[in-house]
Amino acid sequence: MAISHQEVKHDPRLEGIIQRVLTTRFFEGEPAEIPVPPSGAIYLNYCGPGRMRIRFGDGSVREATPLYCGGQLVSEMPVALLEPPMQIVGLEFTPTGFHQVFGGDCSRLTDRMVDLDEIDADFAAVLCARIEAASAARHSEIMQQAIAERLSVNSRTSLAEWAVARIRQTRGRVSVAELADEMNFTRRHLRRIFARQVGISPKQFAKIVQVNTVLAAMRPAQPEELQRLALEYGYYDQAHFIRDFTRHVGQNPTAFLASGDRFLDMYLGRKTHC
Repeated sequence: MAISHQEVKHDPRLEGIIQRVLTTRFFEGEPAEIPVPPSGAIYLNYCGPGRMRIRFGDGSVREATPLYCGGQLVSEMPVALLEPPMQIVGLEFTPTGFHQVFGGDCSRLTDRMVDLDEIDADFAAVLCARIEAASAARHSEIMQQAIAERLSVNSRTSLAEWAVARIRQTRGRVSVAELADEMNFTRRHLRRIFARQVGISPKQFAKIVQVNTVLAAMRPAQPEELQRLALEYGYYDQAHFIRDFTRHVGQNPTAFLASGDRFLDMYLGRKTHC
């Protein structure tokens, strides 16, 4: 099965808006299934020319349109069903980046795949026409150019950005009460703003950050280090860590390290290409 995954450099004009650009190429072979774990981000994806569907945790299957947005994930992990030939270009927004570009309530996208034309039909039509007129090698460049143009005339401030930075600084180990006190917000107000601008609650985002921080520190040849890592990164016991990890990644830590899953390694930030 000839599937390649790569992280490419993003446009410096989009610093603070786009954090990664990911590409998947799959040009021959049998249909493939790729699990998609929560990353703490919203994506804008372009896929084609083959067929792509997403199977969600409830068993429902949704056909992907060429340009669609993947919201934050908090429920059971979905699976991408790919049929070659296929290239996917994914712009991974910073936690508040999607809201700064498109506005609206990002929680409406959570655990969903939404056509871009439902968010902005005119923007979707122009972007789709530009992509289809260009070679596949230029798709990520064209998508980023369109976001930069939109941002230059339609950017928004984000009250949740400070809370995101604080959660990352503490590696997911700050409580909602502490965040609210530091921002001089009520907890209810913080949850409402955060969900609208990030797509999930501060607590859910903190859990993703905590698990991903442990993931980044894990080494394939050191499964015996899991208990130490779990304690170091804020888990009270290894069982709690294993439960969170399995729900987040779809397999337990030992199985994940043994599998050498190249896509998950890249998608979860452990390497840039495979």
